[in-house]
Amino acid sequence: MKINLVNKLHYVFLSALLIGLSACENDDVEDVVIDGNQPTLTVTSSTGSFNFNEVENDQVITLTATLDKPTNKQVRVYIFQESGTADGNDISLPATGYINIPAYQTSATGTITIHKDIVIEDTETAVINIGDSRTTAAFYQPFQMNITIQNFSNENATMLLEWDDDNLDDHLCDMDFDVYLDTFEAYAFTGDCPENLFEPSNPNNLWTGELTEGTHNIMVDLWDTNGFMPDPAITIPLRLTFGKLGSFAAFLDLNGLYTSESEDSNNGAGGVMMVGSVEVVNGLYTVYDRNGVLIAQESN
Repeated sequence: MKINLVNKLHYVFLSALLIGLSACENDDVEDVVIDGNQPTLTVTSSTGSFNFNEVENDQVITLTATLDKPTNKQVRVYIFQESGTADGNDISLPATGYINIPAYQTSATGTITIHKDIVIEDTETAVINIGDSRTTAAFYQPFQMNITIQNFSNENATMLLEWDDDNLDDHLCDMDFDVYLDTFEAYAFTGDCPENLFEPSNPNNLWTGELTEGTHNIMVDLWDTNGFMPDPAITIPLRLTFGKLGSFAAFLDLNGLYTSESEDSNNGAGGVMMVGSVEVVNGLYTVYDRNGVLIAQESN
């Protein structure tokens, strides 16, 4: 009896010890459960492709994330740029940074927009991750989207008339300057500040196209000072960029041509000045300043 009692006591003690150790282990280790019944996630593109080469025009790609069955958890596909030279001016990703499928639903969409690039620069690239390891509520294999963005270009004449000092008083925009060719094949009479002409928009006040052969004088018009009269008077710092969309640009320094005391065209007749010229030969531009000095020449 004594031996049996000792054995029973040993058995009870060892059982309690094992239970205690088991309880300690469960408290110290996070419980990770892989649900074999969780849904499978797929992502498709509205274009049928995830590789975009030599994109020039605006392109909107709709991504659709789909579960093969609902779940009681939300499922997110994180979308972000992994690498490349493109930036937010070139590509817009979902504002939230992800596509979210709410619990008990099976699909959601998000968009990626590739913007038309009219800036004269090298070809831009981007590698976009479609998902990563943070998608845990569904079976999913992340992948990447590859994008190459070419400069958008055509034969349209472009003109940008703007201030030549980024730190100037905003009241300069009270003055209304226009810019146009004396052949009226390109003109910007909008009252915008700056005047920016890069595509035909309205034949009444904002128009451009492929220039005919010959010489076109570039004209700037101080249309209205709108009561802008600083004391003392100041020299108006202007610069003009003239060129072709996406491929050629010439820069004309117009500082000193106007002051805040210059007569405008709306209230007189002294607002117009010839600030340069463009000679078109075989479709190629040669740009001169108002004194006939060569500024830039386009080559094949």
